[in-house]
Amino acid sequence: IESDVVDAISETNLSSGIPTIVCTIGGDFTQILSKMLENDRIPSYPTPERAVKAINSLISYNKSLKILERKKKK
Repeated sequence: IESDVVDAISETNLSSGIPTIVCTIGGDFTQILSKMLENDRIPSYPTPERAVKAINSLISYNKSLKILERKKKK
């Protein structure tokens, strides 16, 4: 991951309106870039497994919200 990629991810995150999750695997420089993402409120996970868990949590949360919305309409 390079700093221009971090900028592109941050810009896309702002304009997309959907959650963005990043998996950053690498050394010290990657960790610096990961902190840059987190400063832009974009979660960055050090392993694909942790990123997938976060995505699954977002999916579960979204499903729960939809169920609550349906119950409110009744």
